Amino acid sequence: MSYRAGLLRCPACGEGLEPVAHGDETVDVCPACAGVWVDWFDGAIHDVARAVDSRRPSGVSSPAPHHTCPRCTVTLVHELAVAMAGSGLEQPWVERCGDCGGAFVPKASVGLFATMAAPEAPAGAPETGLWGRLTTALRDLFGSGR
Repeated sequence: MSYRAGLLRCPACGEGLEPVAHGDETVDVCPACAGVWVDWFDGAIHDVARAVDSRRPSGVSSPAPHHTCPRCTVTLVHELAVAMAGSGLEQPWVERCGDCGGAFVPKASVGLFATMAAPEAPAGAPETGLWGRLTTALRDLFGSGR
């Protein structure tokens, strides 16, 4: 059975998520609240782990309430994107599942991710990684926000 066999429900509002294909990637978008569910699989979780940090800096409050994973119903963990830590700019949050590695990107963070530049790849690095593909997909789906 395909991992996309059943309808997923938005962790934030409960609406059915709509799969949207972008190149080789597929993300699930909520038509009601505009949140995005991204499945991290096939080893790509390493890219996510480098881009996201679970440490919450002082003075930054996490979104509430905690939601559950639409795939495995585990409580999602709020995580701050490392790429903007210490920048003085508004910082995007994701809610990540510790079991399946999927991530929910709330609407407020979608725009922030769409305007962020992907981290610079080291010289001689292979083609754009998962972070770059996600950023490109969010820009294409929701505009650059500029």
